[in-house]
Amino acid sequence: MRGTNKVTGGYAINAALTEKRIKAVVSITGVNIGRLFREGFSNYDPIGVLNAMASQRAKEARGGELQINELLPASLDAAKAHGLTERDVYEATDYYKTPRGQQPGGATKMLFSHAQKTLAWDAFAFTEVLLTQPVMVV
Repeated sequence: MRGTNKVTGGYAINAALTEKRIKAVVSITGVNIGRLFREGFSNYDPIGVLNAMASQRAKEARGGELQINELLPASLDAAKAHGLTERDVYEATDYYKTPRGQQPGGATKMLFSHAQKTLAWDAFAFTEVLLTQPVMVV
């Protein structure tokens, strides 16, 4: 495979587990989104969140309103106001919620009812067995 890989975050590392044409992996935002959803976004209650997602899907199937969640605070000031001091959240907000990285339709929102598979996904599962390529996470 030539050129740059546009896969970001932990997805690039996960792709390299089985795609051996990838010779090396560099990740600037090597977040394990599955772990983030299981721990941070669920307040360490993934089963409770899965049940809430199931309820929301049933509500939507009956014609109820969609629940769209913001994945990041609206601004750095909002992050501070909510006591969010986690470096990853702060840096992601600083990038994705400012003109530097903000894009129309940028992936900073998620349909709550369709995120259940994310909770079961792990970007780094089996790396100790399957990852043979060099990796640099910045």
